[in-house]
Amino acid sequence: MDSGSRSAEVVGATGGRPLAIQREAFQFYGELPPAGQAGVTLAGALILGAVVLGILPGYSERSVRTARRSPVISLFVGVPGALVLVSLLYIASLIAGDSLGVFFAIPLVSVGMTLLPAWAALGMVAAGCALGRRVGRDSLFVGLLVGSAIVGLSGFAPEALVAITALFATLGSGAGIRVLIGSGTTTNPNERSVPPANKI
Repeated sequence: MDSGSRSAEVVGATGGRPLAIQREAFQFYGELPPAGQAGVTLAGALILGAVVLGILPGYSERSVRTARRSPVISLFVGVPGALVLVSLLYIASLIAGDSLGVFFAIPLVSVGMTLLPAWAALGMVAAGCALGRRVGRDSLFVGLLVGSAIVGLSGFAPEALVAITALFATLGSGAGIRVLIGSGTTTNPNERSVPPANKI
């Protein structure tokens, strides 16, 4: 066997391993009882949100503020943004089957699996902050707890979990993109012109 063949086999094996691990994780999750699925979902949401808030505190605060100040605009911006990221992951799954495609799939997966969960976590925290404010508790920590509880409860029903996750991912993607391009700052005139009824 020549070196080119050996390299192709190595790349193919390493490229397929993450997909195999992902399938095993989904299989393990699907075999859990509803309470177990809700518990795992709750723990995952808490950990993800805490990591995002801890690593990017300034960006996270601005994104959450932007999502709450103008959620409708953030949702409109987030729909194409989230679809692009999902498309990147889908394309990566299609081309990762051979040794050449895996080299192109790695950056696509890296971008999609970094931005989409992070923005979904920010959307979750924003929704949690909005609900927490209604009971007199308005902080990122409370938003993290309340948002994670919502995601955890939705874990009892897979359809609800998918819908809630999609909503949070769209809201967070829109707010995150707006902050990245500079339109999510509180000093922007467009932000100050948002009607109070559109805020959460």
